[in-house]
Amino acid sequence: MLSQYLPRRAWHRVCLLSLCLLAACGPMLDSRPGIEPPQGAFSATGAEALPDHWWQAFGDPALDRLVEQALTGNLTLQRTWDRLDQARAIARKAGAEAWPQVNADAGFTRARSETGDRKEIDNIYNLGLAVSYEVDLWGRIGSSREAARLDAIASAENLQTAALTLTAQVATTWFQLLEQNEQVELLEQQLATNLKTLELISVQFRTGQVGIADLLQQRQVVESRRGELSLAQARRQVLKHQLAVLLGLPPDRAPALAADRLGELPPLPMTGLQSDLLERRPDIQAAWLTLQA
Repeated sequence: MLSQYLPRRAWHRVCLLSLCLLAACGPMLDSRPGIEPPQGAFSATGAEALPDHWWQAFGDPALDRLVEQALTGNLTLQRTWDRLDQARAIARKAGAEAWPQVNADAGFTRARSETGDRKEIDNIYNLGLAVSYEVDLWGRIGSSREAARLDAIASAENLQTAALTLTAQVATTWFQLLEQNEQVELLEQQLATNLKTLELISVQFRTGQVGIADLLQQRQVVESRRGELSLAQARRQVLKHQLAVLLGLPPDRAPALAADRLGELPPLPMTGLQSDLLERRPDIQAAWLTLQA
C-alpha cells in the first residue's frame, strides 16, 4: 500500500490535499450569468412606466375581464401551476433529509399450541422505533436541497412565462376580433351600397339606358362582395373560438363582444436598454436558475 512507502507526516499531507481536491470538485456559479447582452437603444421610446398588468394600459374593461378569466380558467396555465406545486413538494422532500429519520415498526403474532388435551394461545406484540441521521459530510444533502430549491424557483418563473404568454395571446386575439368585427360591418355596408347600385342599374337596363354588360358587371361586384363578407364572418367565428379556448371554455361558448370599436392606443412605454428588457424576461431567469440547479 501507498502508506507503507510514505512517512506519516507526508501521508497526512496527501490525505489533506485529497480532501481539498474533492471539496473543489463542486461547481461554483456566480449569482448572475456571465454573458453581457449588447447595449443598444430602440428607435423610439416613451416616458410611461410599463406596469406589471400591462394590458390595463389600454383602458379596455372588456379586455381586463377576459384576461382575469383566462388567468383563472386556462387549462395550460393550471397545468403549469400543478408543476410548480410538484417542484415545491420535491424541494420540501429534499430538505427533509437534513433532519433525523424516524421509523416505527409494529407487529402482532398469535401462536397456538396443543399438548394432549391442553390448548394454549399466545399473543405476541412487538413495537420498534429506529432513529437514523446522515451526517452531510460531503455536502450531498445540502447540494440536493439547494438544487431542488432552485428548480422550484425556476418553475415559478416558468409559471410567470406562461401567464405572460397567455395574456399576450388573449389581448392579440381580442383586438383581432374587434378588428374583424369592424371589417364585417364595413363589408355589410358595402354590400348594401352595391345592392342599391344593382337595383338602379337594373331599372336603367329595363329602360334601355345601359347595356347588358353594365348589369352583369354590377352583379359580379355584388357576388364578389358577398364572398368577401362570408370569409370575414368565418374568420370572426374562428377568432371567437380561439378566444374561448384561451379562456378555458368550449369553442362553442365564445364570449359575446362587449365592445364594438377599437380603443385609443396608450402612450408609448419607456423601453430603456434592450438588456434591461432581457433581464425582466422570466423565461431567461428560469433558464439561468435551471443551469444553477
